[in-house]
Amino acid sequence: MIGLIDMLAAWKRTASLLLFVAVLSFGQDKPEQTVDQIVEHHVDALGGIEKMRAIQTFSATGKASMMAGRIQAPMVMQMKRPSRSA
Repeated sequence: MIGLIDMLAAWKRTASLLLFVAVLSFGQDKPEQTVDQIVEHHVDALGGIEKMRAIQTFSATGKASMMAGRIQAPMVMQMKRPSRSA
């Protein structure tokens, strides 16, 4: 029985190592992106910077959990863009 447990542990280590090497090798084929490129792509996906600047209010609803989920309460978060006077 101990031999079987040792074989399973060795197989698990080998499988983990192979998965790690596979992930590293697949990741090298893709060109690296800069932070600016990632942010630009995200802003474009949201409709562009002008559309985002036009947003004046934001509202989100959900549940707040406390005491390991034993107490739940509805939650509403509302934000408004500050007014700027120049």
